[in-house]
Amino acid sequence: MSRFDDELRALGKRRVGLPELRAGYLRAHPEALDAPDLRRRLLDALQALEREGMVELPRQGWDRSGSPALPRTAKLRFVARPGDVARPYAWLPALAFAGDERHPVRRADLQAINTFLLAVRDRSVCSVPTRERSLQVFGDEKRLDQLRKGGSSLFEGRVSLDDLKCYPVAPPLAYETPEKPAPGKAILVWVRLFCVEVYLAHS
Repeated sequence: MSRFDDELRALGKRRVGLPELRAGYLRAHPEALDAPDLRRRLLDALQALEREGMVELPRQGWDRSGSPALPRTAKLRFVARPGDVARPYAWLPALAFAGDERHPVRRADLQAINTFLLAVRDRSVCSVPTRERSLQVFGDEKRLDQLRKGGSSLFEGRVSLDDLKCYPVAPPLAYETPEKPAPGKAILVWVRLFCVEVYLAHS
């Protein structure tokens, strides 16, 4: 069995979600954290386990937010026996609270953060937009914004964006360029429920 398979079986679950699949792969292969083809590596590893009869990948329900598409879940062809104990997980001191987390999705998210922080703890890391960091940590550019819910921290304030070396960036204002130049004409900028009229200076 591969290290990846060992990590998945240590969860003691029959069905494993994509965040847990990614976190398990990075625990088995931490050198892949910064790999530009992480999604491809994860898919190749899952397909190898499927060929060996270790996992069953779904026909539908794939995450197509990146390339290649990845299964949102994988079914392990293994059921933990009574008395089996999941392998202890080594949390960083700052994430020690995660050891008591029982919700599988939250725990998988915390494991992904723990894996990232372990990989960069002795390195100088530049601060980047939240979506870029989210893609690196979770394999999903929206996950970090979902967790922080508009704030500057997540997990009830116990993990901050500063910890992850990232910052929020407002989405760009959508606009449409007129077919012909219109110096001196007014344009309307719509923001939620009101609009602001801006007059362009004569060119």
